[in-house]
Amino acid sequence: MATTESGATGSPPTRRVIDVLNAVSEPDGGLTAADIARRCGITTSTCALIMNELHHLGVLTRDVDRRWHLGSGLLPVAEGLRKRYPLLGAGDRVVQDLHSVLGASCSLSQIEPDSLVVTNIAGLAHDGDFVPGQRFPLTPPYGIVAMAWSGPPQIESWLQSVEPKLSDSDIAEQLAALAGVHDRGYGLWRLHESAPSLRDRLSQVMDAVAADRFAASRLTQLLTMATLQFVPADVANPYIDAEFLVAPVAFNDAGVPSHQVQIRLDPATRANLTAEKVVGALTAASERVANILGLRVAHYQAGK
Repeated sequence: MATTESGATGSPPTRRVIDVLNAVSEPDGGLTAADIARRCGITTSTCALIMNELHHLGVLTRDVDRRWHLGSGLLPVAEGLRKRYPLLGAGDRVVQDLHSVLGASCSLSQIEPDSLVVTNIAGLAHDGDFVPGQRFPLTPPYGIVAMAWSGPPQIESWLQSVEPKLSDSDIAEQLAALAGVHDRGYGLWRLHESAPSLRDRLSQVMDAVAADRFAASRLTQLLTMATLQFVPADVANPYIDAEFLVAPVAFNDAGVPSHQVQIRLDPATRANLTAEKVVGALTAASERVANILGLRVAHYQAGK
């Protein structure tokens, strides 16, 4: 498990508590104290102090095998989370059905003012790719689906907020993708042909700036923009080499997306996908999400 890092004005003790809770929450069978200390990169004595206090508060509990689990003391927090993210648990069926019908890994995210928050996953390994609670910035290309139903002033402000500034050709590409998503109701992306070699060349740079979270985040954003290509609707079979499908599944009263699904298409099955099958699966997912949340359903174009 990757531990959190405390900033210059942060609180390392608080970070250690969060690391312990994250570690205990991962495996179904629980962890020993030694397992937790190792995963969190802290001494056993420090770990014991944290865990004993959390145990006293009912936040952690220990079974007869001396393995630790989350305790009932977190139930008020869980209730608050369900109110803040109502698709926790309830959205599992949505992504499971998409995973089953499309033969693809899926995640469901809530769209917030500055980020996407993953709430549910299906068919995805916990390798840091998509994990519940993970956040992605609403910058291109991550925020294209979220922004596709916004007005011109909002879109212009969104594009101008990217640092370093986008070139005219970059902006034209993003505008074309926004229009394509709005027209079709969802977006498809594929990896650029140069993506593997480009990632190889930049891997050492990524390692060098890993300690600088701001620089690493900026570089990751630029690398993602450089390696993903939007797949237009006018190609013969848009799914045959597409890597990712992203679609809104609920709209708020202002007419902009509030939730979206991210689907990683499987190379072994994506060539057999049809627009009708994809739209049918997305429509069923949207109807379920909108019904749970009391929001508006999304609409998709099967002929595009």
